[in-house]
Amino acid sequence: MSYKLQIVIYSDISVLDNIVPDDIEIGNLYRDRAYYSINKLEELKNKGMTPIISPPKNAKIHDKASAKYHDKIVKYIERKGSIYAFFKRYGYGERELVESQISRIKRCIGSTLLTQKTTSQKTEGIIIPNIINFWNSLGKC
Repeated sequence: MSYKLQIVIYSDISVLDNIVPDDIEIGNLYRDRAYYSINKLEELKNKGMTPIISPPKNAKIHDKASAKYHDKIVKYIERKGSIYAFFKRYGYGERELVESQISRIKRCIGSTLLTQKTTSQKTEGIIIPNIINFWNSLGKC
């Protein structure tokens, strides 16, 4: 008897709907370039969000109704002459600070809960944020 191994690889954009719940109002949505999709940008913009996702380096203006937000971003970057103008305008550096903080937390505390029982995991879920808040009260990293 032979078995076939099926591997499903999801791009970041394919799971974005699972990450962004419909019942929460979100103003700005900061994501990295892996989440960039013209269709998804327009969909998020139509939901009332401002997706702050940097476009690919070779992004072009499409002049289509289905790419209005994409075109706006690309035109702004072309007008200013640098992707860093986009980063500065929308506070994209804040996302990088958050990513760095999450990386520090994972290195110090770990990326998974250490306990097995649900009640212990709930307690651990309370302790970890308290540790992080204490670290943050000490000042910047």
